[in-house]
Amino acid sequence: MRVGAGTQFVYKKGADYVENNTHNSDIKLLTDAYRYAIGGTPYKGINIDPSQSKKGLIGFGDSRKDHVINSKTLLSQDPLTNYGVLGDSGSPLFAFDKQQNKWVFIGPYTYWAGYGKKILARMEYL
Repeated sequence: MRVGAGTQFVYKKGADYVENNTHNSDIKLLTDAYRYAIGGTPYKGINIDPSQSKKGLIGFGDSRKDHVINSKTLLSQDPLTNYGVLGDSGSPLFAFDKQQNKWVFIGPYTYWAGYGKKILARMEYL
């Protein structure tokens, strides 16, 4: 479970979102960052990011895969699937620990590096 207050978007067929050099099809802007906090689950596709693996970080989602470009596929995986965007830096990521029978903090979303990127958490927390 990830909680954040980043820029809010929804999937909308035919919508386009353009900001600077970034273009995202089928994404509609709802509101800018820091207006509302939302919660949800990271999208599927855990991968070890080669540039971060020496630092003990693991990525949720892979920005090199086609599903990141297709927003409907990405955001329709599970109820409340989301990913971090501008304004989500520092948002916490939690997981339910069945052995302890409670929610535990895994780590923070490290930084925003552009739409379609990934969330990173230290491997020893997983």
